[in-house]
Amino acid sequence: MTSPSPGRSALTAPIANTISGSPEFTGPVVMAGAVHGDITFPVPTPVVNTPRQLPRSSRLVDRAAERAELDRLLERAGDVPVLVAISGLGGVGKSTLGNAWLRGLRERFPDGQLYGDLRAHAPQGLARADEIAGGWLHGLGVTVVPGTAEERLALLRSLTADRRLVVLLDNAATAAQVRPLLPAGRSVTVVTSRHQLPELSLDDAHMLPLGPLETGPALELLTSALPEQRADREPDQLRELVTLCGGLPLAVRISAALLAARPHTPVTRWVRALASGPLTVLKMEGVSVTQSLDLAYNNLPSPAARNLYGLLALHPGTSVTRGAAAALLSPGTDHARADTAMGELIGHHLVTEIAEGRFTFHDLVREHATTRSALLSEADKAGAVRRLCDYYLSATSQAGHLLEPYRDNLERAYTTQAPREEFSGLDAALTWLEAEQPNLSAVIAMAADQCPESAWQIVDALWPYWLRRRYPQECRDAHQHGLRAAHACGNATGIGRMLTSGALIERRYDPTLSLELLDQAETHFIQQNEPRRAARVPHYRGLTLLALDRPEAATAEFRRAITACEAVDDQRTPALARHNLAGIAYGEGQYETATTYAGRARHALTEIGDTLNASLADALWGRAELALGQTDMAARHLSAAARGLRAVSAHRHLATVLVELGELHENHRRDPGAARDYYREAHALHTSTHNTTAATELERRMAAVSPDTCTARASLD
Repeated sequence: MTSPSPGRSALTAPIANTISGSPEFTGPVVMAGAVHGDITFPVPTPVVNTPRQLPRSSRLVDRAAERAELDRLLERAGDVPVLVAISGLGGVGKSTLGNAWLRGLRERFPDGQLYGDLRAHAPQGLARADEIAGGWLHGLGVTVVPGTAEERLALLRSLTADRRLVVLLDNAATAAQVRPLLPAGRSVTVVTSRHQLPELSLDDAHMLPLGPLETGPALELLTSALPEQRADREPDQLRELVTLCGGLPLAVRISAALLAARPHTPVTRWVRALASGPLTVLKMEGVSVTQSLDLAYNNLPSPAARNLYGLLALHPGTSVTRGAAAALLSPGTDHARADTAMGELIGHHLVTEIAEGRFTFHDLVREHATTRSALLSEADKAGAVRRLCDYYLSATSQAGHLLEPYRDNLERAYTTQAPREEFSGLDAALTWLEAEQPNLSAVIAMAADQCPESAWQIVDALWPYWLRRRYPQECRDAHQHGLRAAHACGNATGIGRMLTSGALIERRYDPTLSLELLDQAETHFIQQNEPRRAARVPHYRGLTLLALDRPEAATAEFRRAITACEAVDDQRTPALARHNLAGIAYGEGQYETATTYAGRARHALTEIGDTLNASLADALWGRAELALGQTDMAARHLSAAARGLRAVSAHRHLATVLVELGELHENHRRDPGAARDYYREAHALHTSTHNTTAATELERRMAAVSPDTCTARASLD
């Protein structure tokens, strides 16, 4: 600005205003040489707008449980701001759920709806907080938005302090992106992200992980986009299609769009295409399941997590333990390092933790991980599979030893330094075996082709478990794989073990094959100069002859086994043979003979620490005593058997003995309360082992047991 020239009156001199530089004016400006009187600068008051910025809402199917959880959260909050972080796999419906729920709150939060896309995966990069804030200020009626980030965010806090708003922050990358944009007042904010944002818990956020849809809702989503007549024409095929999509809404929507574009193409053709290569089918211009999963994979923080992602696809089962993950990752990897990598996969929703230390893939994610494993070198893949097989060999061997410490357990041969599974005790080992049952068959089949030396050893290690839990077809298949693997690597010990245990399995299903396998085993042991193992074969043959209902021939084989095994100082097999002779005598009504054999068997088996078979001998002894009318002796032996079977978690055998104790108390001791207790425990065991027929029968018996029925039976005895 210039001043009047010297000597001229300030009132008559012309005034000139000059502005230099690069000033920025953010409000009204008056420039004058002189100002007289009161001057008022009118500052425009912001127009109070009610923004409706939420994007167009997609169809929301189901999610009733999640919406109910959000409603409960809102009710509990009272006057406190609500912050929810919805996380899940790309395309699982996070934005759809958040949008639909916030729209339903319009009457309770009447001051507006704000929306910001934080662009976690956009090519143009992450959105800045001040960029989002500028759009929100315009929406709230601010005509002149401050230029600096600090001023914008401060003004945003002022304008939201007394408003009741709903806010949707979509596609967040980090908690730091979110925090500056949280409204100051009594508002509800939903943040969506493809990975967990645990740091937002420090801001009192409620974490809501979102999974795929169940089959029914996924089918509803699919059929809602198709003509009614087409949905009615091929319902089974459509159900199979959504199953192949794994309930992922993105996959279902793409399928619906593709079907709608080809109205004359049978759904069966789409089903076949999905089954053969889902990721090649589930794509349209600008969107695909592969693209979504690529983004999640590329955003993994560490090379270890990206490496583990591909390696997990090499596991042939349905779930993976932390120990198996450590084995796959690299030689010498401990559980802690594997946990860190697995945590990153969980955080990005590429893996789901279904139980403590147990993880699984979504089907489409597994397919994507398989494409990543294909990029690994053959040497890396082979090494990972060997380590995985060694991990399972270690775990099953330790579990088998806990189940039968007295068994002739072999020294195992490992090919790698894979991490070992450690069990705290028998129950922990059984829990692991039960959880791993769906995986074990797949691992054995894979190992038979790729690691045969491990395959037959895993089958051998599982034998004590299979004696307690009957998985007939799985066990038969495993022994066929094991025998093939033992022959493939030329391991004589493995061949003998697979022949004998395989024969014992087949005696229940194909006794003729069982006898053939035992003949091969006996010849094999003689050729290998293994007299102890050859001496046991007559005992196994006797068991098969019993299955063929040939008790006389079986008796001869059991006696032959006793003589042969005692000659080579084998104490256990003669005891087992006497137990079986007791069973034959009991079946023929020779109860005194049965008690003699059962008693000798029980004492010998107890001496060598075979609690399972000693308990089974006690149970047979008790049955024989009951048949002789010795109720007290029968109760004593049956109770001892139940204690022993509980100690070794032999649930199937324990349930049988408990029923017998219940019958004894119901029919002989006239104690309906005790009878019901035994039946109730047996019922729980049958239920836990999925024996629904036996469980239903026990329900009928428990209902029938009463003091009146016991009295009536007493009068009839």
